[in-house]
Amino acid sequence: MSVRSSPLRIGLVGCGRIAEAGYLPAITRCAEVELVAVADPDPARRERVAALVGNRTAPRAFSSA
Repeated sequence: MSVRSSPLRIGLVGCGRIAEAGYLPAITRCAEVELVAVADPDPARRERVAALVGNRTAPRAFSSA
């Protein structure tokens, strides 16, 4: 197994309850993963999920994938 020298950069499409309660907590616990973008048609959901990233750099937000 190889060791990554840089984090795995991912985007999250859909910022509903599953994203908030499942995907985002898992992403923020992994130092090897960086959330770089979120996409959702609802601006409030995009902002809420982006804010939940915590002390990491806020992901870019988009209205569609």
